Amino acid sequence: MRWKLADKISVLLEIGLLAISAPKQVSKSFFNHQIFFLQYPSQKDIFASMKSKSIRKSTVSKDSQISSSIEPDRPILKTSTKTIKPLAAQDKSTTGVSPSTLRQNYSKGVLRRSELKKDPLAQFDVWFEEACACRAITEPNAMALSTANCDLVVTSRIVLLKAYTQKGFSFFTNITSLKGKQIAENSHVSLLFYWPPLERQIQIFGTATLLPIATTERYFHSRPRDSQLAAYASFQSAVLPNRQTLEARMHSIRKKFKNQEIPLPDFWGGYLVAPNVMKFWQGRQNRLHDCFEYTKKEKNWIIERLNP
Repeated sequence: MRWKLADKISVLLEIGLLAISAPKQVSKSFFNHQIFFLQYPSQKDIFASMKSKSIRKSTVSKDSQISSSIEPDRPILKTSTKTIKPLAAQDKSTTGVSPSTLRQNYSKGVLRRSELKKDPLAQFDVWFEEACACRAITEPNAMALSTANCDLVVTSRIVLLKAYTQKGFSFFTNITSLKGKQIAENSHVSLLFYWPPLERQIQIFGTATLLPIATTERYFHSRPRDSQLAAYASFQSAVLPNRQTLEARMHSIRKKFKNQEIPLPDFWGGYLVAPNVMKFWQGRQNRLHDCFEYTKKEKNWIIERLNP
């Protein structure tokens, strides 16, 4: 594939303007475009020529040095003469353990392409059962739910998976909460399961839709009675002046529904997340993890190994 003359002229104009307005940034521009142009030999030649002329004329700071013998296919790197202190040494405010010193070398498992199920829901089922069987995992159904509003402001929180089928993954919540409002604006969500004792993660991307009221009602009445009452007592995501207010509200709700069935609140519901991409991650030594991605193409799933 070769670019049109107009495209070539556009690229050259862009570089020329950059060289005039910010000569120190030319080397960065060369680096950012170099990998892209490996696919287009004619464009690579243009940049190689540019390197031998304009880049050599660019100002090089005292703290860095650019080698003129770098091969055209390799990015230009700056070598600083300053001594960089470790992160722990830089953080003088740290009084406890520095996060930069915390490391874990994963070695508990291997994930091979030949072992994967053709369907990601079937693969999830295998891993979920193993997570449930692991005594070190107290809540294998805990998952991080990330949502975003129409302005793409993202929020995350831990929720509990309550069901999964071939259609997707279900959870229940107050639909007037922040996550409920964001899902109403933007149905694209992600789920993340992380099981440290197994050194595994599962990431799920999909769209969330409200479950039928009958399904929600059936689950709601399966919850412990106090959990049903708490759904009424908590105005989820709203400002709460103090703990006493919440407890007083709970006391009032308990008296209101004494000796009677608790009806399903009209502000409480369930969501089904239908996946279109699922990633399975198995920790490996030296950060060379195994990661496979399932991508839905019409009615089929395409499986690809990803770089860790």
